[in-house]
Amino acid sequence: MALAERPITKTPPAGEKAFPTKAARDAAYRKALEGVRQDHGGTAAAAQASLPLGNLDLTQKKDDDAIGAYQAYLSEASAHAPSRFAALEGVGLAYEAKGDDTKALDAYKRLVAQGNAFFKPFALVRESRVLADLGRNDDARDTAQKVLD
Repeated sequence: MALAERPITKTPPAGEKAFPTKAARDAAYRKALEGVRQDHGGTAAAAQASLPLGNLDLTQKKDDDAIGAYQAYLSEASAHAPSRFAALEGVGLAYEAKGDDTKALDAYKRLVAQGNAFFKPFALVRESRVLADLGRNDDARDTAQKVLD
């Protein structure tokens, strides 16, 4: 995680490490995360490494890779892991980015069903937005109303 927070600058302050570009930082971060996945397969650490890999893929517009990483997290992490919300949301966001609103909607419905009281409103907003994108305006309005209720 320290790699992801390391600054990007061609002239780092004395004694500090930095990356010259965001691409260089992302590449080092990816390599470290993939190393955790490879070296510690089947552990909670390996499962947890999938989540930032998915986030990295999503920001780099590698939507299929992001979905795979998020799905890996969901299949490997505990059913009660606190980051499940982030992975389920990531699946939905990646499908939206691909233009597959039907699969995005499925991901958000799963998120609503599995979310706790804190995260459920966020999931409902995402679900409502996709319903509107699909032209299902009455369903979108009903779903948005659940947030207000």
